Amino acid sequence: AKAIVCQTPAFAAVDSAVAFSLLALETDGSGSPREPVSITSTFAAYDNANVTVTALSPPGGPQGVLNALVSLQGEGFVDYGQLTVRFVGKGDVTASIPDAGVSEALCVAPYATPRL
Repeated sequence: AKAIVCQTPAFAAVDSAVAFSLLALETDGSGSPREPVSITSTFAAYDNANVTVTALSPPGGPQGVLNALVSLQGEGFVDYGQLTVRFVGKGDVTASIPDAGVSEALCVAPYATPRL
């Protein structure tokens, strides 16, 4: 492919479907242009600026505990099937929203050595 162009419009709202198109422009072995390939689809999206964590339990996160459950309360949580929580220096872990009516996300925290 000589060029691949992906066009996405600005996000319209939190928790919205966004249409996008992908256009691949190719040339054959002699450099002549081939018929462009165009794919159009939609995906769900949200803006991280609209996500707020107001409480964490246990406070400060667990230390010295394997497979400790962490609860985050807040606003703007959206689960499209790949919800993650990032622990600084430890990476991302899978999270879930067990009750759509409550603004709470749950995850198992990575092990953290206790601070002395």
